[in-house]
Amino acid sequence: MKIQNKVLAYTTEHFLINKGDRVLLALSGGPDSIALFHLLRVLQTRLKFSVFAGHFNHGLRTLSESDALFCRELCAKYRIPFQTGKGSLKPGASEDTSRKARYDFLKKTAGDFSCHSIATGHQLDDQAETIILHLIRGTGLQGLSGIMPSRPVSRGSKINLIRPMLSVSRIEISAFLAENDYRFVGDATNLDPKFQRNRIRLELLPLLAEYNPNIKGTLFRMAEILNADYRYISGQAADFLKTYCFFENTSKGYRIPVKEFASLSLSLQREILRQALSGLMDTSYRVDYEEVEYLRRFFLFGRSQKIRISGNLQAAKLKKFLVIYKMPSLLPVK
Repeated sequence: MKIQNKVLAYTTEHFLINKGDRVLLALSGGPDSIALFHLLRVLQTRLKFSVFAGHFNHGLRTLSESDALFCRELCAKYRIPFQTGKGSLKPGASEDTSRKARYDFLKKTAGDFSCHSIATGHQLDDQAETIILHLIRGTGLQGLSGIMPSRPVSRGSKINLIRPMLSVSRIEISAFLAENDYRFVGDATNLDPKFQRNRIRLELLPLLAEYNPNIKGTLFRMAEILNADYRYISGQAADFLKTYCFFENTSKGYRIPVKEFASLSLSLQREILRQALSGLMDTSYRVDYEEVEYLRRFFLFGRSQKIRISGNLQAAKLKKFLVIYKMPSLLPVK
């Protein structure tokens, strides 16, 4: 199957782009983003959407200015509206810091262009690397689902991050670029072994391929299956929490009936508590298994009436309710 048809099928199957959408492409100038640039450019007529592009210059590489110029000239050639931004990151900035700066720029640019979504060039190899990275660090169903085909760019945002090329391999992308003589810029940091993701790409995945030559495709299929399962469980948990959410003294919390919570499946109990803890934190807080299980066991089996959780969160057991709230909010009436 041609790469264009694979991207079209994946985009359609996951409802990534709708008729009339305005899509911002995160254009770095690298092979993946350039491939997606040309694929979206071709598909926009068929799917009837508009393409815009945004390039963020981290300012960390000597060639970053020429990369920005390359992207600008490419967009001008094909008459794609383009916007660029530059960060003030210091050498040695963490991957998380760089990522946050880039996505802050993309969110702002999407707003400037009134876009419905932001498309990134993540592909099948990225999916495999991400799943292994999560597995090494420790993860659950969400982490094993890998990179989601679509999700809000931030909590509560109406702008979605979409990944139309997740079903396409790096080899297919390279062939597509070569066949059409599409130019792109390279990034030497992708070969730097100090980054764990690069070591997974260059060392671990080739080793796993000795046991399963199609390891990347296998991990992709697993992610597709688990992603559907996680979306269902996550949706059920979100609906449950909406029912039992309360606001008091401008502080958000949850008052959960003991009987209803105890009757739920173990997987749903854990996801409800994970979402509750994550939603009550002011930062991009990552809830781990130990925190969720500690809280679940306290609610169902603990003898004490009140415990302190991470940050400014507190949990309490009343006669008929389990309560999670932000301090110094007053405890709800029994």
